[in-house]
Amino acid sequence: MAVSFIQPTFAAGEIAPSLYARVDLAKYHAAAKLLRNFFVLPHGGASNRAGTQFVGRCLMSAYPVLYAAGAVALEGVLANSATILRIAVRSIVLTAMLVDAAAVAWTYLPIWHPGSPGWNWQMKNNYDMANEIGWPEFVAQVAAVRDTLSPEDRSRLAILANNYGEAGALSLYGPQYNLPTPISSTNGFHDRGYGPYEPETVIVVGGELHDQELNFEHCTVAAQVSIPYGVRNEESVDHPDILICHHLRRPWPTVWSHSQEFG
Repeated sequence: MAVSFIQPTFAAGEIAPSLYARVDLAKYHAAAKLLRNFFVLPHGGASNRAGTQFVGRCLMSAYPVLYAAGAVALEGVLANSATILRIAVRSIVLTAMLVDAAAVAWTYLPIWHPGSPGWNWQMKNNYDMANEIGWPEFVAQVAAVRDTLSPEDRSRLAILANNYGEAGALSLYGPQYNLPTPISSTNGFHDRGYGPYEPETVIVVGGELHDQELNFEHCTVAAQVSIPYGVRNEESVDHPDILICHHLRRPWPTVWSHSQEFG
């Protein structure tokens, strides 16, 4: 007869097959044989991994193909047309494409000087453009927080970035400040691991204080990100805090093996 019981904690994570019968170990009663699509929480519980939702298709990459197909079809129609008609239609198409290119450049390309009317329009209407501003200044602010740490804290320091933009900026601009290579659980950065040692002090960017207090024994807000020109973007509005955290509550290998995210 099967026996059911309530397991109050999964803090030990998954155990190796060699430990399946080791009921004498304390961790046996706080572990699982298999956890898939679950996150083990710092206080022992487990929550299911969130699913995904289809929100729409992006047709931007299809435009060149559609333009090419339309050009071939149009040339076939014009092949036997009068010369004056061919010149007129081609002139109209060329003008339309130039207007389209200008509209795309106005909206999506960083062609405007900061503070100009075009730049102000982009910052207001194109959130992606706003997120291209301020990365060198962001890294400089992280370096300034690093400089407030004691030599002991710097000896086992890591910088944890919560999104690929932050991780990329720290990788690109960080060496000029002698910052350690950033670690991140996002996309391919996760595959690089958490560094050559298990960090004791972590500068966290892109995170929330209340979330990190669940992961670390102690966390404080050391600074807030300030983007030049008064730009309001993801870094300065959604998660501006630069945190200093100490002592991960669980072993780094355990946390890292279950932490990969995609975005």
